[in-house]
Amino acid sequence: MDKTDGVINADDRVIMGDYMPHYTYGIDFYGKYKNIDLSFLLQGVGKADGYIDQQGVLAFYMGGTAQEWHKDHWTEDNRNASYPRLTFNYPNNEQVSSYWIRNASYLRLKNLQVGYTVPNRFVKKIFLDYCRIFFSAQNLFTITGFYDGFDPEAPIGRGDFYPMMKVYSFGLNVKF
Repeated sequence: MDKTDGVINADDRVIMGDYMPHYTYGIDFYGKYKNIDLSFLLQGVGKADGYIDQQGVLAFYMGGTAQEWHKDHWTEDNRNASYPRLTFNYPNNEQVSSYWIRNASYLRLKNLQVGYTVPNRFVKKIFLDYCRIFFSAQNLFTITGFYDGFDPEAPIGRGDFYPMMKVYSFGLNVKF
């Protein structure tokens, strides 16, 4: 509310949050012991805010559905709810506010690979020069305080982006 005129309106808007990460970090590791090798990449950002609105957080937005976390909504009997008053096609929850800003800092295991190189004495018996078996995985986990089910690395906005997928692979490297 503007103290000079006592009216809450568009003139009272202020800049909120900061979606640009203040810290970006990563740890890349490779190690080998005898015939087993391990590599991984941890990556993250610190001190960043994220904002999702419209269908990303609002129950029934444009005819959409409510999510599980919408059940804890404000009522006369539930004044300490985690979600505002539940409405259908009513714009009160659509106003931009600091309520919808969340901490978007995160730590993600981007890549993990574990491999085993078969000893030469066995490889030569099957007429190969080299053989390595490996397991690889991408995006195994993310630690964050952001909205459940939403990627803190995704663009700010409505939440209508394709989510980060986990990928698991097995492979075989051979040389003849």
